[in-house]
Amino acid sequence: MPGDKRQQINVRVVPELADAIDELRMKMKEPGHSMPSRSEVIRIALEDFVKTKLGREFSGE
Repeated sequence: MPGDKRQQINVRVVPELADAIDELRMKMKEPGHSMPSRSEVIRIALEDFVKTKLGREFSGE
């Protein structure tokens, strides 16, 4: 995408964590909307973690 300032970071997780992420995706699905991607769930979790630890918020959707 032109102007997209995001960087890609690849992570490897144990199968149990991947399963938990998929379970969370199902719980996050809202009626009439698509299920969030694994990337979206991980991005939200990382933003929350950094906000908690460093007090910084991020935007960029």
